[in-house]
Amino acid sequence: MLQLNNVRVSRDNREILHIKQLQIDTGKFNLILGHNGSGKSTLAKLLAGQIQADSGTVLINAKASDKYKPRELAQEIGYLPQYLPQAPGLTVAELVKLGRFPWRGILGRWRDQDRSIIDTAIAQTDLGGFTDTLVDQLSGGERQRAWIAMLLAQQAKVLILDEPTAALDLAHQYQLLKLLQKLHREQGCGVIVVLHDVNLALRFASEVLALQQGRVFYQGDVEQFADPALLSKLFNVDIVLLDHPQSADKVAVVC
Repeated sequence: MLQLNNVRVSRDNREILHIKQLQIDTGKFNLILGHNGSGKSTLAKLLAGQIQADSGTVLINAKASDKYKPRELAQEIGYLPQYLPQAPGLTVAELVKLGRFPWRGILGRWRDQDRSIIDTAIAQTDLGGFTDTLVDQLSGGERQRAWIAMLLAQQAKVLILDEPTAALDLAHQYQLLKLLQKLHREQGCGVIVVLHDVNLALRFASEVLALQQGRVFYQGDVEQFADPALLSKLFNVDIVLLDHPQSADKVAVVC
C-alpha cells in the first residue's frame, strides 16, 4: 500500500501537486492519467521516493519513504523515469545486470538465479539479439525496452513506470502492457503506470487515478471511469465511447 497525506509540491512559486489524502492499492493494476502538467510525473516520483514533498508525508507500507535506505527502497520500488538516462559504455546485458544490485550489492556473490533472472528479463522484452550491443547505439524504442528489462531484473515488489510507451511503436506498447499485466497477475507484482493514452488505460487498467491541475480528479475502477461525460470533463474536450467491433472493449474518440 502506498499512501500520501496532505502532500504539496511547488516549483517556481507554482503549486503543481496538492493531495490531501490518497491510498494506492498495489494489489491492483494502476494507471495514472491526466492532461499535460496535471502532476502525473511528480506524483510518480513521490511514490517512488525519488523526490520529497514540500509538506506532507509519503508512506510505503506504512513507513515514510525518506526513512528507507537506497537499497531497501530499491527492493520495494522499481522506478523508470519518463526521460531515460544515458548509459555510456554499457551493453544491454550489462545494463540489465545492474537491476540485481539491490539484492547483491557491489561485492555480493552472484548466483545462477541472478543469471536466470537477467536472461528472462532480456527475453521478456524481446532483446535477445542485442545483449552485446551498446545501449546508446540502440533506437529509442530499443533503449526503452533495455531499461524496462533492467527494471524487471530488479524484481522490486512494486514497479512505477512514467510514460513507458512514449518511445514504443504500437505493437510494443501493447506487448509491454501485456507483460506488466502478466507480471501483476502471475507474480503478484504491483504495477503503477503513468500514461496519456485513454484507450490503453481502458484496455489494461483495473484501477485508474486521474489528476487534474495537481489534484485527484478520479480514483476508482476502470468500468466507472469509462464514462464519456467524466472523460470529457477530465480532458476538457468532447469524448464519446464506441464499441470495439472485435471485442468487449470501449474505444474513446474525440468528437
